[in-house]
Amino acid sequence: MFRLPFAALLGVPLLIGLDLPPGRAAGERSTALVTIARANAQCLILTKTMTSVDALNIANRFLDAQGISQDARREVEDAPGFKDLMNRYIDERGGCQAIIRQLK
Repeated sequence: MFRLPFAALLGVPLLIGLDLPPGRAAGERSTALVTIARANAQCLILTKTMTSVDALNIANRFLDAQGISQDARREVEDAPGFKDLMNRYIDERGGCQAIIRQLK
């Protein structure tokens, strides 16, 4: 059974925004959290660890708990380069198998 500590995988330094105006810091935080949540969900799906419905449900619950609105999620996901950012996050963590091991 997975505990799925998405928050534990916040490898993106959340020191982002220390010297940024509040609006921009919030945008950076949203981008980091949406990227992490979606990348983790993608890995759960690609490795057949979970169904897409279950993995996306967990990712959405995580984002809800972090206070990331649906509009903010869409804005991040629709931004140019989002898939590249998500794939870079996965690659930097050693790929989906490594992420799944961390989630267990």
